[in-house]
Amino acid sequence: MDVTDFSDLYRTYAGDVHRFALFLSGDPALADDIVSETFIRLWHARARVDVATVKGYLLTIARNLFLDGRRHAGASLHWTNSRRMPGRGRRRARAR
Repeated sequence: MDVTDFSDLYRTYAGDVHRFALFLSGDPALADDIVSETFIRLWHARARVDVATVKGYLLTIARNLFLDGRRHAGASLHWTNSRRMPGRGRRRARAR
């Protein structure tokens, strides 16, 4: 795949990938980011891409990016919301 092929694929499928990302996320800015990263990943994998199945490949990348982002956000949210219990995690010296 050369730059011209890539440009053609972008013009053909960017709208579909954006609609799908917007459907998943509900956030236009996040959908834009997902589209950009999806096509960056397509470019990096251009030697392995089968043009006959490229739309499914793009939508799979977009879905995985969205899910990875949710997992990461969920882990961050869980981490920031957890509170350390006083006295937990430390061993107290026993008085003899």
